[in-house]
Amino acid sequence: MRLSIIIPVYNVEQYLERCLQSVTSQNIPSNEYEIIVVNDGSTDSSEEIIKKATGYHHNIVFIDQPNSGVSSARNKGLDNARGEYILFIDSDDRIDENSISDLLDFAEKNKTDLLQFENSIIRDKQVESPLPHHSRPILFETKEDYLKTCFFSQRIWHVEMWRFLFKRALIEDNGIRFNREISMGEDQLFSLQCISHAGKIGYTPQKVYNYLIRSGSAMTSFSHKHALSQLKSACEVKNLLSTISKTAGEFETLFYQRFINIFVIYQYIDRLLSKDVIIPNKLKIINNDIRSYNLDKLYYIPYYKEGNKNVTIYNTSIKLYCIYVQLKKIISGVLQNH
Repeated sequence: MRLSIIIPVYNVEQYLERCLQSVTSQNIPSNEYEIIVVNDGSTDSSEEIIKKATGYHHNIVFIDQPNSGVSSARNKGLDNARGEYILFIDSDDRIDENSISDLLDFAEKNKTDLLQFENSIIRDKQVESPLPHHSRPILFETKEDYLKTCFFSQRIWHVEMWRFLFKRALIEDNGIRFNREISMGEDQLFSLQCISHAGKIGYTPQKVYNYLIRSGSAMTSFSHKHALSQLKSACEVKNLLSTISKTAGEFETLFYQRFINIFVIYQYIDRLLSKDVIIPNKLKIINNDIRSYNLDKLYYIPYYKEGNKNVTIYNTSIKLYCIYVQLKKIISGVLQNH
């Protein structure tokens, strides 16, 4: 079997039928791919929607489990997958019609461990289609070539797992699974683990995935609990870096250090300090959290320049960065009032 598509489901009756329709509307024979749908204890009509779909599509595999979280559901899908390649789709998202065939052909022809593709973002029913990172497909013979390209890119190369087609052997041979103790950042952590073990990595400008930003989702209902999960992700990336540091090249080390900073700065501090998150004594909480997770100093990312592409420098303490963010907010507020 060429492909296993894994879809975790929890109370998404409004979006699920559209998601399933997108994965069954593909121009490859149904016996060449399976759609593993893991119902994670839904209490709405999601289970009925899945069961109805199995009556029309024999390649849909229905798995039911008590509510255990999205990481557990994805892991259950991996445990039951038979395809040579793995594609993860969130149940409120969808993929483009007839988009899988080209991905599989590219991955199989070039024997890639990972294949990264492009996506659209649907926000308030408006579709945003970012410009592709490159205008043509690229085959990176080593992960170091891929990471160097990512590092010097003018745009951040995001690594959520739904941006990749994974070779299942890469995942299984290295015992990679989603961390059930992390509720935010677990998808990026999974991809980073796969990248650390990858050989060939491919990229295609083909838009495949449509990511929905909806109210009530984990990404839009940010809390201190979610913030702590980002710090856990940062710690796991730090641990991952320590295990590969002896064999990692310069740009691989810089790549993982940058992601630690991303989790700490953009996905923890900046969001916790935002005006929309109402938590008393934010600076004290941040200081205590950072200490407890042993992340008291940002990584120093040296200055690099390739052509006209500059790379941001991080070389400061967490406390100084927090003061900088607070001052920036105060100045912005004063300017708005005038």
